[in-house]
Amino acid sequence: MKFIKGYPPNIEEIKQAGFKVDENSLFCWGEVTYIPSGKEIPIDIEYHEEIHAKQIAQFGSPELWWRKYILDTDFRLAIELEAYSEQYGFIRKTLSAKEAKMGLTELSENLSSPQYNLGLTISQAETLIRKYGQDRI
Repeated sequence: MKFIKGYPPNIEEIKQAGFKVDENSLFCWGEVTYIPSGKEIPIDIEYHEEIHAKQIAQFGSPELWWRKYILDTDFRLAIELEAYSEQYGFIRKTLSAKEAKMGLTELSENLSSPQYNLGLTISQAETLIRKYGQDRI
């Protein structure tokens, strides 16, 4: 996977759909993750983006994946739940229990943020991340 400073080819479509785009945004486009800020990202977030790269590969093309991601809330939730639960599993394996709990809180805050337009509370997001991970064990 390559990480590139900049925006993905469909950034205007993403913005027009009303998604929040800021310096903390990341955009997976196949085997490339675009990082507008150019900042280095933590390894668990790299792992999250690798999950998206696999999803896109299975879907067929970044263009089609993104179109469905933008238009279909259920698809967006399913895609992000898989990535966030896998990221949480990675955190649990590599950090202490206390750090993993703090990580889950941060992941839940992210998933429930306006960035994803999913209408989730932090508590709902945490429950979904945990449940999705347990259902896959």
